[in-house]
Amino acid sequence: MKTRINSDFLTPLIKQYKLGGDILDDFEKGLNTNSKNLSDLFIKFLWVRDQAHIFHGQTKLNSQHVILGDFYDNYLDEIDELAESIFGKSGETFKLGKCKIELVDYSDFNLKKYLDDLTFLFTKEFKLYFPNTTENIDLYHIIGDILELVNKLKYLLSQK
Repeated sequence: MKTRINSDFLTPLIKQYKLGGDILDDFEKGLNTNSKNLSDLFIKFLWVRDQAHIFHGQTKLNSQHVILGDFYDNYLDEIDELAESIFGKSGETFKLGKCKIELVDYSDFNLKKYLDDLTFLFTKEFKLYFPNTTENIDLYHIIGDILELVNKLKYLLSQK
């Protein structure tokens, strides 16, 4: 079952995700990075939240349910802080326009892909919007907190 919220920017990502393609290689080669507006970035933040929530609800293991729930709850606080900092820094919010977010059902493959995509979003792709400079140090402190959550999630999910 797929849940849809409109967003055209994720279509290439979702197609590659479904086919097992490597979105990370494409981004590192500079593909799919044409549009560097805040709407694209914030839709990706919403995708992280929504996909975590789907996995949280669909896993059959109580330990994963708890771990994903903890990540989801803490991620919401961190991403809200990041969004408000970006709004203050840029002087603007974002408009969604017509967009959709495609979510995938829980599977071991989809969870691993999700974790890889999270790491990429917050270690590499974010830099396309806000370079890692002293003037953006405030944002990178929050990104560091989000990466802490991502790394903790990866570790806890790897424990059998």
